[in-house]
Amino acid sequence: GLRDVAVLGAARAAELEAALAAAGAPRLHPGPYLNEFAVRVPDAAAVHARLIGRGILAGLPVARIMPGEPSLADALLVCATEITTSAEIAAFAAALHEELAGGVR
Repeated sequence: GLRDVAVLGAARAAELEAALAAAGAPRLHPGPYLNEFAVRVPDAAAVHARLIGRGILAGLPVARIMPGEPSLADALLVCATEITTSAEIAAFAAALHEELAGGVR
């Protein structure tokens, strides 16, 4: 039951981490995680807003919840769960890659 849910959620998060790193958004911290982690995205708040405008659920700009921490200004907190699909991960990674490459405005 719950163990299976946790294992699947962790596997989806690892898939998300690999996809976002390939898209140009590496994980911010090297420590262990279960299903959520932060990635480095230059101008995270603006990229987040554009992705939301495209219908992509793009995590949370960390600066929104920790505005006084400059080391987190370019961070997005992202998460995957047992119900996150590989197609959703691929769509997020592709859209983020386009944004980081400056291809979509």
